[in-house]
Amino acid sequence: MELQRTTDFVINELVLVTKGGKIDLKPLFQELNIFDSIYKDHLSGNVVIEDAVGINENLVLNGTEILLVNIGKTEDEILFKKAFRVYQETDRELINENAESYILHFVSEELIFSEQLGVSQYYTGTYTEIALSILIDYLEVPNTLLTRGFVDKSVGLKKVVIPRLAPLDAVKWCSSRAVDSSKSPSFLFFHNLYGYNFATLSTLLTSEPLFRVNFQRKDLENNIGADMFSAKDYGIDSQFNLLKSIKNGVYAGSFTGFDPLTRIISSKNISYADHWQTVKHATDTPDLALIRNRNNDDSTVSFGARTSMYYMTTPLKFSEYVKSHDPTIFSSLENTEDYVFQRRAIFYTLATNKMYLALPGRFDTTSGLNLMIEAFKKSEKIDGDSNYDFSLYGKKLITSCRHIIKNNTHDMVLELSTTSKSDEFPIPITSEYQKPKEVMDYDES
Repeated sequence: MELQRTTDFVINELVLVTKGGKIDLKPLFQELNIFDSIYKDHLSGNVVIEDAVGINENLVLNGTEILLVNIGKTEDEILFKKAFRVYQETDRELINENAESYILHFVSEELIFSEQLGVSQYYTGTYTEIALSILIDYLEVPNTLLTRGFVDKSVGLKKVVIPRLAPLDAVKWCSSRAVDSSKSPSFLFFHNLYGYNFATLSTLLTSEPLFRVNFQRKDLENNIGADMFSAKDYGIDSQFNLLKSIKNGVYAGSFTGFDPLTRIISSKNISYADHWQTVKHATDTPDLALIRNRNNDDSTVSFGARTSMYYMTTPLKFSEYVKSHDPTIFSSLENTEDYVFQRRAIFYTLATNKMYLALPGRFDTTSGLNLMIEAFKKSEKIDGDSNYDFSLYGKKLITSCRHIIKNNTHDMVLELSTTSKSDEFPIPITSEYQKPKEVMDYDES
């Protein structure tokens, strides 16, 4: 079978394994959706079934079923192959007296297994080493799912007790506390189409784009290869939100730590640069507008915008009592001031600049990878100007992905974000605060 259209695909296998045997769902399914995200530790999806053979009536589905998915662009290749656990059935409706429709929801088998276990164990090592140990020892994750994704090394020898968490929750707990060599608390733990990832935002944002997306008219030369990279549709979710950025401490804030042992309370002011400079970005142009307020302060020194309070262990380093009674503790102390405040600011920056993109389906495209977006201006080009829309143009990270297979077509809808602007994008900066004339007119009236 040759590829005739960009959305063509071949389902080599779509089988429901039940207590009573295997059922081929290829002639029954109407739509198959597969989801992944950098914020999720599992793959998920659903399949819409029109059933005229009585699967529900004859087998009584109860969550023990396995869904085998094997899909390629041609019959001779396998692009996606995985076994899922069916965990729920919804929207069961009667079509006619001989048929009904319903939706089967499925997830990675590791999620079901994880929910049945609990990790209560003492660990010594880096958070990366602890995370990999949990995945291998508790969930028996195959090595192939650990080597095909991104795995970054965290720094700092830790001595921790996992407090009775499900294995996947325990690994996410490790990622939320891990820092890299730049003391950046930007680790993410997620499962995409390639496997498990325990990686920093720096690694994801600086990886090479998978391909360039163009917004030109399709099928100009009946070129299937070019059309594979052409946007079918796109939309803008958000490009900035000043109020929420301020409240989430993106520009500035303060961390207040307390040590219950030494009874010391300490505060630390944190500016935009403190978390921006620890993360490697797609470009060197920050997504930041330095507008001064009525106190003639720009947003990066407005430390009252957000305050975080959490326990800290730094005072223990200066405790003579601890030095004499348990000096080994110093090698594993948690510097909570490195991640409690900054982590929220870092990921809110990523979530602010967000767009959606519809493309022909490709199983090499998944969350955690980058695309190069070549968006063009809607207005007429002026001589000497670039034709690119620099508010959208540039490398963007796929934060979530939905593969949609139906009606003999394979499409995908992507959510893309970035923490920086195109290098050509201007950054508005004011040297001092000046109340806009329109505001003055309204205030004085």
